Amino acid sequence: MQEFWRQEANYLDSNLPEVCSHTFYAPPLTDNSTVIDLGGSTAAFSHALAATFGCRCHVVEATSYNIERIQESDRVKKYHLAISGSDEPVTINLSDEGFHSGSIERLNGINFSATEKVKGVKFESFLNEIGCLEPDLVKVDIEGAEIEMFDTATDEIIQGVGQFTVEFHDFLDISHTDNIRRIMERLKSIGFLCFVFTRKFHGDVMFVNSKKHKPSLLEEFAIRWLTNYSRGMKRVIRRIT
Repeated sequence: MQEFWRQEANYLDSNLPEVCSHTFYAPPLTDNSTVIDLGGSTAAFSHALAATFGCRCHVVEATSYNIERIQESDRVKKYHLAISGSDEPVTINLSDEGFHSGSIERLNGINFSATEKVKGVKFESFLNEIGCLEPDLVKVDIEGAEIEMFDTATDEIIQGVGQFTVEFHDFLDISHTDNIRRIMERLKSIGFLCFVFTRKFHGDVMFVNSKKHKPSLLEEFAIRWLTNYSRGMKRVIRRIT
């Protein structure tokens, strides 16, 4: 398979790769790891992790357009579902912005041209469906539904996850900010280290379960300050050159 995902991948040789604008902690990942890719789009994230680390990846995508274009492999499996706060069908709003995405919520700043009904599932229900209550990495990019996803997941379910890499959507709707901060405080209170890699909003947030993976204090300092600062400077330089 052509490695179409490479243009979406940065820093693969480091402990903190960034794929599809999602940063994650690489040392725990092996060919025995299970990755959940929520909001998979074309599954570039999953194919990158399958190819680089040998992970078994489960891709959840809500739109028919994208799900039809996801190529499965022996390490990548797809599911036409929407993660939500209940196990009921949901209506997905489809964008007409020149890219193919869908959201349960009509986010600010996006034009929507159509709708689609799809099966909705809670996060816990999906983990039960695939028979994995302790995934090693969960990538969350579900267009605002992440608030409901976390709010309807128990502490026990969340603590089973090795790490999350989350795109929150306050850059599209500032009203999400209070809920995002509440969720961040909740995860920190149950043992997760929280790292924010975007400057103004919360578009790239990594939560590492310290009960499963414990970076050293020096490594934590480097992640929180040195890596974040150096990558932020590179993004600024790219924008002005």
